[in-house]
Amino acid sequence: MSFRELRIARAMEFAIHEINNRTDLLPGITLGYQIHDSCGAVSMAIKVAFQFANGMEPFYNDTDSCSKSAAAAVPALVGESTSTLSISMTRILGLFGIPQVSHFATCACLSDKRQYPAFLRTVPSDHHQAAALAKIVKHFGWTWIGAVRSDSDYGNYGMAAFLKAAQEEGICVEYSESYYRTEPRSKLERVANVIRRSTARVIVAFVQSGDMRLLLQELAKQPPPPLQWIGSEAWIIQSEFLTYNMCAGAIGFGIPRSVIPGFREYLLDLSPAQALKSPLLTEFWESSFSCSLIGSSGGARKCDGSEDIRALQNPYTDTSQLRESNLVYKATYAIAHAIHGVICNDTQCDKSAKFTPWQIRAEHLHKTPTPATVLWEVCLMNSRELRFARAMEFTIHEINNRTDLLPGITLGYQIHDSCGAVSTAVKIAFQFANGMEPFFSDTDSCSKSATAAVPALVGDSTSTPTLSMARMLGLFGIPQVSHYATCACLSDKRQYPAFFRTVPSDHHQAAALAKIVKHFGWTWIGAVRSDTDYGNNGMASFLKAAQEEGICVEYSESYYRTQPRSKLERVANVIRRSTARVVVAFVNSGDMRFLLEELARQPPPPLQWIGSEAWIIDPEFLRFNMCAGAIGFGIPRSVIPGLREFLLDLSPAQALKSPLLTEFWESSFSCSLKGSSVGARKCDGSEDIRALQNPYTDTSQLRVTNMVYKATYAIAHAIHGVICNDTQCDKSAKFTSWQVQNWHI
Repeated sequence: MSFRELRIARAMEFAIHEINNRTDLLPGITLGYQIHDSCGAVSMAIKVAFQFANGMEPFYNDTDSCSKSAAAAVPALVGESTSTLSISMTRILGLFGIPQVSHFATCACLSDKRQYPAFLRTVPSDHHQAAALAKIVKHFGWTWIGAVRSDSDYGNYGMAAFLKAAQEEGICVEYSESYYRTEPRSKLERVANVIRRSTARVIVAFVQSGDMRLLLQELAKQPPPPLQWIGSEAWIIQSEFLTYNMCAGAIGFGIPRSVIPGFREYLLDLSPAQALKSPLLTEFWESSFSCSLIGSSGGARKCDGSEDIRALQNPYTDTSQLRESNLVYKATYAIAHAIHGVICNDTQCDKSAKFTPWQIRAEHLHKTPTPATVLWEVCLMNSRELRFARAMEFTIHEINNRTDLLPGITLGYQIHDSCGAVSTAVKIAFQFANGMEPFFSDTDSCSKSATAAVPALVGDSTSTPTLSMARMLGLFGIPQVSHYATCACLSDKRQYPAFFRTVPSDHHQAAALAKIVKHFGWTWIGAVRSDTDYGNNGMASFLKAAQEEGICVEYSESYYRTQPRSKLERVANVIRRSTARVVVAFVNSGDMRFLLEELARQPPPPLQWIGSEAWIIDPEFLRFNMCAGAIGFGIPRSVIPGLREFLLDLSPAQALKSPLLTEFWESSFSCSLKGSSVGARKCDGSEDIRALQNPYTDTSQLRVTNMVYKATYAIAHAIHGVICNDTQCDKSAKFTSWQVQNWHI
């Protein structure tokens, strides 16, 4: 079962249900549908096409239900997902005048109206993609390249168009190889060897996802030098290829992400009883939950209704992108509008109207607007850090609505982005300190000016920028409460007198990691760390604790992601050649990602990883197979009542008030709020933030977020202790930041 294709099929089903509930489109008319599975095979696709055409009368009566018989009248068809199958079907359907609207068959050949008069699509032709890929290769100055393609209609036509465009751009192609997944293994091995021996380090791959997967698996057996991949849309937007390290940095063009309001809830509104009504849904339910709905699966337990579809994580429930799904949605609406144009006028529809499929196609379907835009997507916003910032905002709103904490006092706030850079963090620290009077009045609003009084600060997320800020803010007595800066060095009150935190010091984590290593009897280990304050101080604490536990350390290596590549390769080779099979990694998540990608080029024997909290709780690392079984300590999960609703209670108008929220909204929905993003559509209010699936909306863990929540409350309680008594607060009270820091935080 392809869960992704099932989601695409149910997008058509959802669109039809939506259309049937509308009063302005086909009023009084109920559309029906049939869903057929081509199984990705030409023979099956042709069989389905004949079923649609077989036994049909020359006229169709829309009062007949599609569900009455297999030979029911079909005025139009949505599909197929691939070019070769679409070509096979439209050759047959075109003879009967049955319009076919595809959502993902991109072959330029299908634009030939003489051969395929009844074929239409909501996805752009590969003619445009091929020209764009040639432009992007030329843009980066890559004039010596290799080319590989699927040996199919999609790959052959797409590559032909690309090679023509590349020649016009003055790009030289060293080789152009083809392969299809059903061909002999020797053909695949030959293509892989051509790539390995080639001097071209840039490869354009016009390849279907299944063929690309096999090619990458073959290349991984004997990895070539680093390659720059340029990919066609069939594989470049597939998240599964993130597991292949050699694809790091691959670029290409993709169908824009989109949001279909209500679609996610429709997909998840599925019970065992509903699943039993459809063979496809039955297969989906049984394979997803490893149980049997009808008691026919040998050895499988019987589904008992305890299965939770909302807990599933697979392509069916993944609505974070909705690229092809949106094109199915558009295709279904295109057909509905065409039928509406044939049998309806401005006020009503003729339920007894007779019409031929040619009328739908010739007179109306080709007029229906179904725009499709190609965008080159770039991710800029760290939505996890945005969630942390908004957690502080939520906490302040919560405090301002309380009557037992700072009654009658309204706290304000500013949010600054350090961009994870020391220079920016120091600049922000100077902004907080600059121009401040020795006393602060809480009647002043933080929003009045950039130099407003700041009695305390929450942040930063990492140790090195925090150290830089704490040195500066400590001189002015401005207390800083961090939620995630764990370096033990920050506990030194002589150097950092105004620094506090709601997360434990790494001194405790290092001791605990040594205990866990000793507990499992691992006395011969390797150690690797980030070459930062976090990694160096954390590893120093661990090595001291390990020595006390009688643990021997074969090596202790460091690396930082901005250091030369040769340093990373040297660390990876030390790990590969080592006899220690247990590795303790006190590493930032960014550095760990680089290290694992380098190790994957030539995988070492199986390793037991012991991880620090910076990466061990990050779900991103689940994609690295060598991390299977990794253990470590993490901040406890928590629940913050009301936070999720606060995060999701965000409209375009609210997002416009903040540059950070504006960037988040535009990057999440691929639209422009202010009309400033070149080529992006204008946000129209149809964007559904509840359908987003990214770290901003993920409130399933709330580990670090809860530390932000606690830090904000710590500051509020400290201010309360300075200016309030048991019953009320003195709104005119003057206080210094030292009072907040020394006496109450």
